[in-house]
Amino acid sequence: MVVMYTFAGLNMENYPPNNGTNLARACARFVDAPPTPAAVRSFLSGYAAVPAADATCYNMTAQLPAGRNATISSGDWSGVGTGSDGESWDFETCTFLVEHVGTNGVTDMFPAREWTQAWLQQHCAWRFDVVPTPRALVDAWGFDELRRVGASRIIFTNGLNDGWSAGGITANLSADLVTINMPNGAHHSDLSHDMPSARDTPDVVAARTRGAEIIATWLSTL
Repeated sequence: MVVMYTFAGLNMENYPPNNGTNLARACARFVDAPPTPAAVRSFLSGYAAVPAADATCYNMTAQLPAGRNATISSGDWSGVGTGSDGESWDFETCTFLVEHVGTNGVTDMFPAREWTQAWLQQHCAWRFDVVPTPRALVDAWGFDELRRVGASRIIFTNGLNDGWSAGGITANLSADLVTINMPNGAHHSDLSHDMPSARDTPDVVAARTRGAEIIATWLSTL
């Protein structure tokens, strides 16, 4: 789980994509060497905050979120983080923001582990005494029918290198429910990563420009 969600985090920050990113270097540790315990140890010492490179044991408790009954396998298997931030994200994924994340060992590089609603319900009851309600926000706010409920003037941006873009809105829904896709973008690359930067890729620069133009047009009508 630690290796899996560490890779998930590296994927989200993989911008601009090149051979020098943390994701590229982490992948190289496995590609350039046999898949041995030493390779995993090298990966963890570089990217998952073990106490020291020569440590003989990995401190799993350092990866736990805060709160009672905390586990490495939290509500979001791509990782919830540590401390109080991890606890709050774990709670979100146990209530309204259910993350259906699993592995199969075929379309991904991790051992097969099937996500089930039954597992999540058991985890959330043990952790927070709550029951997941994955459709609550959809039913309350019409997220799956934004045009019908009258939503307007929203820009959906997607960095297509970010794994979460698979669940994003990647096509325009109407004239003012607009999508901007960035093929080289990662997790909210248009809003972070030392903006603006000479390292920015042309598609991310263009996305920021277009977004600003759209918002300016909307404001001019108010």
